[in-house]
Amino acid sequence: YDWDVVNEAFHEPFIFNKCGWDLLDSAHVWAHRADPEARLFINEYNVVSAGETDRLYKIVKGMLERKVPVHGVGFQSH
Repeated sequence: YDWDVVNEAFHEPFIFNKCGWDLLDSAHVWAHRADPEARLFINEYNVVSAGETDRLYKIVKGMLERKVPVHGVGFQSH
């Protein structure tokens, strides 16, 4: 299975602003513990057209450097 663990964190950051952005890492760790075989994704919209590509890249790169189980990035578009 594939899981969209975190969806629209950049554009709907209320929970992260209240609880801290380390919740992003924790959510992926918890999802991996619940289903170690699943592929885990972070999903965001308006990344390319709004120039948010570098921001998302840096966040995911940091997650990977911290050994957070993130296996892919979803780009929403219409």
